[in-house]
Amino acid sequence: MNLVVVLCAGDMVVGPQVVGVLANYFGERPLSLYLWDSNSEKAALMQSLAEVAFLDNGAPHSFFDGELDEALASASVILRCAGEGFATVPPSSLPQIDLTPGCLDDMWPRELTGDPTLVPHQLLRWIRADDPVRQLIIDHEQSPLIGLLNEFLT
Repeated sequence: MNLVVVLCAGDMVVGPQVVGVLANYFGERPLSLYLWDSNSEKAALMQSLAEVAFLDNGAPHSFFDGELDEALASASVILRCAGEGFATVPPSSLPQIDLTPGCLDDMWPRELTGDPTLVPHQLLRWIRADDPVRQLIIDHEQSPLIGLLNEFLT
């Protein structure tokens, strides 16, 4: 099983996009995720969104249940979202993919357009099925992150 650690997963700009990509990832081996954020409520919100998106798209991913240091010790790759809290994360020699907006190409991850205060409300609408999560999944089918994950997760 491949373990992917997502640091600063609760980032309201990049976090939902990462969830959309991971819902589209079907690698050769099962995928387990550890979503970490210095704000545990944001990490829990993103995990709830991921559970809904994975179920919607039939992605058989699971979640690693443990502490950050345990996850880092077992991880195959680290995804570093934009956000605060990296000072509390121990250094690692594992492969790391920077996911600040526009870092992989000009289009992904995307910069947030619109009012950033509305993002948590949209996440809750997807989680509660007030809005279909399908569009989030479709929007990230062709992300360059899928190719990078294929390189690291063999």
